[in-house]
Amino acid sequence: TEEQAKMQDIIALLRDRNTRTIVLSDAAPDAKTKTAATVWHNPVRSETVLDINTLPAPEAGRYFQFWAIVGGKPVSMGMVALRGAGSWQVLPFIQNAEAFAISSEDNPSGNPVPTVVVLVGKV
Repeated sequence: TEEQAKMQDIIALLRDRNTRTIVLSDAAPDAKTKTAATVWHNPVRSETVLDINTLPAPEAGRYFQFWAIVGGKPVSMGMVALRGAGSWQVLPFIQNAEAFAISSEDNPSGNPVPTVVVLVGKV
C-alpha cells in the first residue's frame, strides 16, 4: 500500500548514516513547560522529515509554520499538518539550512516571516 511504502522510505531515512537528528526545543529559555519536536535531515538524500507526534497542539486560533534558517534568514517550508496520515510530515528540502524553527501564526496559510518562534534547533 501507499502507507507501507511511505513507512519504508521513512525507515530508510532514519537508518541512513547521513541523517542528522535535530531536536527543536523551546525558543524562550524561561518557558514554563519544556516542549520539543524532532526533525530528521539528510543533505545527501535531500530529505527533511518532521515527527508531528512530538508536537503539542497549538493554542486555539493559532497554526504552526515550519522554517529553515539559511544565511541567518528564515525560509518558509510550509505549514505543519497536525492531522493526517501517520505521524510524519515530509517537508521540502532546503539546501544549506543552519537551523530549523517552528513558529505560531494566526494565519492558517502562514506568514512571510515568523511571528512568534516557539521551537528552534541548530543543524
